[in-house]
Amino acid sequence: MFARCLNTIAVAYQVLGEPGLGLVERLEALAVSEQVGSPSLLQWFDGVLADHHYRVGQWVEAARLADSFLAAVDAGSPNVVAYQVYAVRAELRIATGDLDGARGDAEATLLAGRGAGEVQALGYALSAAAHVFASAGATERAVVVARELLDALDHGFPMQFAAVNLPMFAAAVTRVGLGERLPAALDSHPRTVWTDIVCDYAAGDFAAAADRLQVIGATPDEAEARRRAAEQLADEGRRDEADEQLRGALAFYRSVGATAYVRECEGSLSLR
Repeated sequence: MFARCLNTIAVAYQVLGEPGLGLVERLEALAVSEQVGSPSLLQWFDGVLADHHYRVGQWVEAARLADSFLAAVDAGSPNVVAYQVYAVRAELRIATGDLDGARGDAEATLLAGRGAGEVQALGYALSAAAHVFASAGATERAVVVARELLDALDHGFPMQFAAVNLPMFAAAVTRVGLGERLPAALDSHPRTVWTDIVCDYAAGDFAAAADRLQVIGATPDEAEARRRAAEQLADEGRRDEADEQLRGALAFYRSVGATAYVRECEGSLSLR
């Protein structure tokens, strides 16, 4: 029961925009649960903690946990949070240039999310898959998935804890030309830091989105927003400001070994 309470607190921190504190509470819950020793429960923790570690920029640990979790799934131990782990592995694969693998994991995310039987699982899977497809060059697939979630949001679909994916969803839909739908889609939803970030994206203020994400410690999302800000500033001829944004993103990508993003940022810097 105590572990369940800690898990609830961890989710609350995530929803309120405190990913670092969410990780702390989840690790405490793991420590309590280890006393129970249930293999399926510990596998579940591998899954959710892979997601936590990814979001705060601890990608080595995220990859280790994702590999452990998915090895168990492949060996015949399915788990309800598989949709999260496929999504994390997809993002890690994009970061190193494995676009085919990422697209495959995005499809697995959708399949697992639809099969989980939870509203938040579906919201998470759709938002994550839209981002992966948009980032991996599967634009048409990204549009289909993004529209499904946008239509659902228009009708009051509750994201619940999947609100943590709103920045990546905003990044996806603005990439594929659907950004104008974002504010109305979230109009009936509770206002949080996540919805504020979405509004920044919809307004084309990527630097503001990046600054908000920096404050809450959502480092992968921050780095992406800084890349978008750099593109925008370069198009406006503001090259020094664009380089400043790129250097911020590049520092993060180097720290986590995101080789594909490092090459992209370094290439953009070299053109100026």
